[in-house]
Amino acid sequence: DLSFLKTFNAQLDLEVNNLVYHGVPASSVVMKGSNQQGKAVIDSLQAVIAGGSVKATGTVDATSAVPQITVKPTMQNVALGDLLKTLNYPQTLTGTVTAQGTFNSINSNFNDFEKGWQGYAHININQARLHGLNIQQLIQQAASRSNSDVKGMEHYERYTEVKNLVVDTVFNQGQLKVTRMNGASELLTVAGTGVL
Repeated sequence: DLSFLKTFNAQLDLEVNNLVYHGVPASSVVMKGSNQQGKAVIDSLQAVIAGGSVKATGTVDATSAVPQITVKPTMQNVALGDLLKTLNYPQTLTGTVTAQGTFNSINSNFNDFEKGWQGYAHININQARLHGLNIQQLIQQAASRSNSDVKGMEHYERYTEVKNLVVDTVFNQGQLKVTRMNGASELLTVAGTGVL
């Protein structure tokens, strides 16, 4: 219930040296915003997270029966493995993430990210590593089984590396569409689309 925002006007300038939000440690948090009787604006929100920076702007319109929220986040050089670790997710994908997107609430269920939000994001992961799976090894082993002239390496890393992975996504009420995925390394080119 965001109707309380309709009862006051305010200006906010906030600085926090260290903050933990939902288990994610952040430093150098700076927020500037305002509220005019239910129309709130986040002019800027920035923080240092997992070795990189996160910035966001946004609006909240609480004057209608169903509040409308828009958030435009941007990430620069965030260590994906460190971020996954702080969120208690397995570090199956690591690399440095730069991303930007726009997300909008679509009903009053905005506390539930899966059901209450839609949006899109452009994501770029440098030095991406998919841990536990070496695609090059799988291809070389399959080729060597069918052709005795093909020899695989004696030692393989336990990951697939893609130097630069670019992903465009569309998110709508829990469904994530990958509308474009492109990546390349010395031995591998990755391209595709999909739905999760």
